Amino acid sequence: MSPKSIIFVSVFLISGISGLIDKELNLEDLRWQNRVIILFAPSPEEHTYVHQMAELNSGKEGLSERKLRIISVFYDGSPARIDDEKISSRSADSILERFSRDEQGFHLKLIGKDGGVKHTAETLVPNHELYRIIDRMPMRRNEIRNN
Repeated sequence: MSPKSIIFVSVFLISGISGLIDKELNLEDLRWQNRVIILFAPSPEEHTYVHQMAELNSGKEGLSERKLRIISVFYDGSPARIDDEKISSRSADSILERFSRDEQGFHLKLIGKDGGVKHTAETLVPNHELYRIIDRMPMRRNEIRNN
């Protein structure tokens, strides 16, 4: 095998393996950059979770404008996600430990850019309600004024 072939195969294998490794997520990396919605549910098929995701997906422009990232964590061990990317089980466990110790049903937590919990709900939250909550935050008001 030629040196070029070896390099090509090596790069191919490494890129393939890296795609199998779930992303490590540290919420501190999002602090001051993004607001975060964390959805906790028994499973990805849970009724309220499915409807909440449909609601959020119907408002992608509003989410983007407010610099929102969506994290989904499931109690049944299904892969957790940030937006459409899987995150490691270690990252999911860390989020569960920090934000959802004793809860087992669906709930939503809105995390501000400062890392603080700004809103918690156990039922579906319409986009317009999330936007209203966010748009009243001091940092968001500054963003609106400066744009």
